[in-house]
Amino acid sequence: MRSILVTGGAGFIGSHFVEHILTAHPDYRVVVLDKLTYAGKRSNLWNAEALAGDRLTFVQGDVGDIETDCQLLQACDLVVHFASESHVVNSTKDPLLFARNNMNGTALLLEAARLQRVKRFLLISTVEVYGSCHRQVAASREDDLPRPSTPYAAAKVAAESWGMAYWESFGFPVVITRSCNNYGPRQHEEKQLPDLMSMALRDEPLRVQGDGKHLRQWLYVTDHCRALDALLHADERQVAGEIFNIGGGAAAERTTIQNAQAILERLNKHPAIIHGPDRVPSLRRLALDSSKLEQRLGWRPQVRFEEGLDRTLAFYKREHQMREQQPAYHATDDRSRLVTQAS
Repeated sequence: MRSILVTGGAGFIGSHFVEHILTAHPDYRVVVLDKLTYAGKRSNLWNAEALAGDRLTFVQGDVGDIETDCQLLQACDLVVHFASESHVVNSTKDPLLFARNNMNGTALLLEAARLQRVKRFLLISTVEVYGSCHRQVAASREDDLPRPSTPYAAAKVAAESWGMAYWESFGFPVVITRSCNNYGPRQHEEKQLPDLMSMALRDEPLRVQGDGKHLRQWLYVTDHCRALDALLHADERQVAGEIFNIGGGAAAERTTIQNAQAILERLNKHPAIIHGPDRVPSLRRLALDSSKLEQRLGWRPQVRFEEGLDRTLAFYKREHQMREQQPAYHATDDRSRLVTQAS
């Protein structure tokens, strides 16, 4: 039985990946390491626990604790490293926290994994490392130079550099992935789509940043999980020491205003769309070219944006109904109302 350590596995994408692995690989065991900060919730793993039996182990802890890392990795031969501070606005308020957790935490986990002779290490990064690309410029490719414009993006670039250094210095089998904006059930409501859905369900005006014309490429979370599964199990000669973009494609490139209108149409509601201050720095367009992954491993997104939006909206409608019926529902969760739609 193979064992995978998934850091940040109680977060949005991490918990979906845990479910995917336990379903797609019935002979695998998963160990989740998560600090359970505001974006990671134990309840995100309820589905995984229901189908896993004794194949899932949860440990509350910090990847920055190398002793814990080494102890857990004694029984794991694969690592998928999601754990990260990912709130872009917050990174401008406390940049050193992002440096400590995203860069130092990754370095310590890499060293623990090297000492324990892990067979593959997926380091999950972000489209944000490229910075904004103009409309007239093609989507970002893996060989484009990083141009981080926020402390969050800078810390992720630094984490990537540690990963590549371990490949070059030790031949340690690191694979780096950069994903576009994910969406789907269980995403924290600070993010664009659940934030807009929650406001619409409460019949509030939909607040958007700036002119609402920021372009983002969207990827349904299960498609991201499929890509990571493929990279985790590909022949080492195809993927080790490489960077792979995981994007939703040109058809999934949309503005905030388009998303707000699509949600209102589905709910048959007509609240106003109001414009607030733009984010600083304002990244007008983030988009990825995923042709390398498509050509190398045959991966392509399967869930069209409209289909994924319907699935996501159905989830938040159920959440809203439960809150209406039970006022204390999620009372202990930190549901930040920061306007972060461009993220």
